[in-house]
Amino acid sequence: MAVAALVKVYVPDLPDGPWLGVAAAVLGLGLGEAVQRHEDAKTLKALYETSPWEDEVRGL
Repeated sequence: MAVAALVKVYVPDLPDGPWLGVAAAVLGLGLGEAVQRHEDAKTLKALYETSPWEDEVRGL
């Protein structure tokens, strides 16, 4: 993102529409990765927990 900001500073004639689109895409990818890491951590934690339905499935 820093490189893109430098390009915008040194090439002021770049149109704003595509520039904002690139900025939004880069930010979206970063946010998406953070959300995915959070979800992966929750899934990994859940794999090691006992299921609340385990006794029912086993007939206990």
